[in-house]
Amino acid sequence: MKRPNAVVRPDKPSSILARLDRLPVMASHYVWAALLAANLMLEYYDNAIFAYASPTIKAHTNLSTGQIGAISSAFFIGMIIGALVGGRLSDQWGRRSVLVWTTVLYSLGALATAFAPTYETILASRVITGIGVQAATSVLLVYIAEMFPGRARGRFVSIVTIGFVVSGIGAAALAMFYLPHGSSDAWRNLFLGGSVGLLIAPLARFILPESARWCVSRGR
Repeated sequence: MKRPNAVVRPDKPSSILARLDRLPVMASHYVWAALLAANLMLEYYDNAIFAYASPTIKAHTNLSTGQIGAISSAFFIGMIIGALVGGRLSDQWGRRSVLVWTTVLYSLGALATAFAPTYETILASRVITGIGVQAATSVLLVYIAEMFPGRARGRFVSIVTIGFVVSGIGAAALAMFYLPHGSSDAWRNLFLGGSVGLLIAPLARFILPESARWCVSRGR
């Protein structure tokens, strides 16, 4: 039974979240999706490029097969760490903030790999890259779930995850056509490409709004 004095305020959290799901698809949604897709593309690129470049790296360095395997595994160890901390940090500091800083982290990891002089530094840089990649991926998918209209959410998930496909093809093509004709350090240039996230991070900071659902959960 309704109380006669009950008033439903339009700015109650439940009203805000319901309105978010009722919003029509707007141009800004496609801009956000394009930026998120570019980010996801770089994340997968940083994941895949070492696998494609590892024969060339082994041929032009003193690394053994065992060391190449350890470096490959180091990335996935970093991903485990990123998966464990990424969501927790985004719950505390916000989706956008963590997405921006983890993008910076994996980009710096890729940059460090490109200039790494020793086996140990390559190993450490791949762990750092893995942490950033998985933390950013986790937060990115949560952001889509929280900020895109419910009836179009599946469509935007598909748009954003196209980044996986494009990145995989691009990384394979670079390894196939660029490495055989490049210098002994050509593989380092491929990792430089993974640091492009340093340009995407500022765009994400100023173009993507903070998740409305996260703001509501924090009483904002």
